[in-house]
Amino acid sequence: MRHLIDAPQAHQNRKPDRSLLRLLARAQRFRDLVLQGDGKSITELATMSSVRHPT
Repeated sequence: MRHLIDAPQAHQNRKPDRSLLRLLARAQRFRDLVLQGDGKSITELATMSSVRHPT
């Protein structure tokens, strides 16, 4: 999947945002877990994905 944003200054800054890419990859893995959940709760899936509850 590729998202393109047409911005006036797009030619000046073409470095990928690594934090955003990591977040998108993690979200996609979690989505796959939810879809293949086999009846597991969201809490169980989050634990499997190393997602922690914010404190």
